[in-house]
Amino acid sequence: MAAGEELKGALQLARMEALKNTADVEFDTENGNAGTWCYGFGSLTCAAATSGNKHPTVDLSASSDFIFDGRRATANKAAIYTFETENLKLDVSVATSGRISISDPEDI
Repeated sequence: MAAGEELKGALQLARMEALKNTADVEFDTENGNAGTWCYGFGSLTCAAATSGNKHPTVDLSASSDFIFDGRRATANKAAIYTFETENLKLDVSVATSGRISISDPEDI
């Protein structure tokens, strides 16, 4: 699902920005249905960053916002982002180690 791949790329970029600048980077998410969701990090607040407008049939549910540490690129807490359409479901996960992965929730 393209929306999940885009989120994974944004999470990887946020993690790399934290390391590059040796500064904490907060990742912000607003849940929503039918493309009314968004996410962003750093100076790109949710409203100014990526929105679900490109994915009008996709719902997003996020467990929580979190911060990538600027020295170790770890996350201050784990987070799960679930994308769902009428026929598909996909999870994008961030572990406290900073590892980012995509999985089918049925396979876990």
